[in-house]
Amino acid sequence: LALLLFSIVLVISLIFSEATKLSRDVSPYLALFVMFFTLLWLAVMEGQQAALVGLAPVVDHLVYRDSHPVAYKNTQLVYLGNNMDRYL
Repeated sequence: LALLLFSIVLVISLIFSEATKLSRDVSPYLALFVMFFTLLWLAVMEGQQAALVGLAPVVDHLVYRDSHPVAYKNTQLVYLGNNMDRYL
């Protein structure tokens, strides 16, 4: 936890001291937004990957078709052909 907090403080201080290329070229606030947006996007992709790998062993995908229709549609698309291998 201490290393994580140290890293966050270090990166934010570098952004606001304009020590990064993006914060020099545009506003440091925009650079901070881009950093947090990218981290959020990465977290969502990692979570989706873990969920898809976790749902792969479920033999009967109809179990969650009615209760989770969006997840059912996503898994049908992902498990079609070799889409899962290409995603991973």
